[in-house]
Amino acid sequence: VYKRQVREQPPIFMGCCGHDERESKTGGRSTGAPAPENRPSENRPSGKATAFDGCPDVVTFGECGDFDKWPELFKAHENDGTIGNPEFKLPFSRNQCAEEPLTEVYRGVTEQKHFLVVLRSVRMDNFIDVIGHMNYKQHVVADLEMQEEHRELLKEGDASDACLLATVGKAHAQTWIEAFNQHADSPTVHGLTLPCARSDICDNSRVMLLEKVSPKTSDTSFAIVLRDVDKVKLDHLVASQQWKDLQANIGVKAGSSYALGPLPEQ
Repeated sequence: VYKRQVREQPPIFMGCCGHDERESKTGGRSTGAPAPENRPSENRPSGKATAFDGCPDVVTFGECGDFDKWPELFKAHENDGTIGNPEFKLPFSRNQCAEEPLTEVYRGVTEQKHFLVVLRSVRMDNFIDVIGHMNYKQHVVADLEMQEEHRELLKEGDASDACLLATVGKAHAQTWIEAFNQHADSPTVHGLTLPCARSDICDNSRVMLLEKVSPKTSDTSFAIVLRDVDKVKLDHLVASQQWKDLQANIGVKAGSSYALGPLPEQ
């Protein structure tokens, strides 16, 4: 089994790599590293750093053949590196890899086997150790028939793939889905003529539409994965007044757009 050689690290601030030998759980097994501090807001007081400050955001998405078993394993991995029945051990729990209170899980709207997980402030050395470990490859990827990709979420970039996140009021959720479906091959959506249809900016056959299932909130959130994106056309679309008017008409409360880049090199 490959074992990463751990560098000497300061005891509190770890940057985006390394692990700490202190316990992170209040009971049960020790995960071997501290859980990240919950971030109450983006306006964190200056000088108050956590082990995850400055680390990249990562999205894992794809298809899971056994979705009945996956949520149980995913939940168990939050605070523990030893999971499953029968048990198997991973190098780190998820809260040793990311700022866990900010983790979001999405599941496919029309394709129920589709999934997407947003991990914020990822400690890349630990994360790479987990997804590269033989137990992860065997008991998670192979046993659950998973086809997955791991990509960095970039606010700016020239990557050919993109991820869009949108939050709407629950009363507008169905209207939002109808608008999404209308836009597939037509620029006319809910009576508004947009600069282009979705088929003009990406490969429509590979689009993924997912709804957030965790954490639960009073609103409904969606994620859209676009492949082979024409970035110029996409930027023109989302900057147009017609697009802004549409978002207001279908109850969009918040939205963000990311390029999907390769994982940062270690």
